[in-house]
Amino acid sequence: IVDFAGPYLTTSVGLLVRSDERGRFTNDAGSVGDVGDGTVCAVKGDETVGIFRGNHPQARIQERSSYAQCVTAVHAIASDMAVLSGLQAANGPQYMDVIADKGEVGYGIAVSQGTSQLAQKIAEALEDMVEDGSWTAAKDTFTSQTKLTVSLNGDPKAIVSDAE
Repeated sequence: IVDFAGPYLTTSVGLLVRSDERGRFTNDAGSVGDVGDGTVCAVKGDETVGIFRGNHPQARIQERSSYAQCVTAVHAIASDMAVLSGLQAANGPQYMDVIADKGEVGYGIAVSQGTSQLAQKIAEALEDMVEDGSWTAAKDTFTSQTKLTVSLNGDPKAIVSDAE
């Protein structure tokens, strides 16, 4: 159990698929459709597993210990769009397509439980980054490197304990 500062990033859930298999995983609107007999990999403990299972209860999901194991193992990888964009950039042309799905996850900065003052100081630092423009500069660099659009949803606040 930990305390958090943030969230500083909210992103949607999706699939990373091999280019030649995009049609197998998309619907007419271009988002994730019926995954059918395709195997989808997800990393154990990733909160997107539950979201993806909820969206696609018939999906065959293999949980692995790392994204590297997923890249070599299956037809598609389920995670959030920030992770998928990074995997796409790192693994080249065989994984060219990221397909959006329903659901979202938030990223925060975890600190030891009981250190809510530290979480508050981190939240204040994030707010300072928004005010002085350094958050926008980091966002722009991230977007240029991953092609993932990021937006700020309000001010980052300290979230005291995930046990509450």
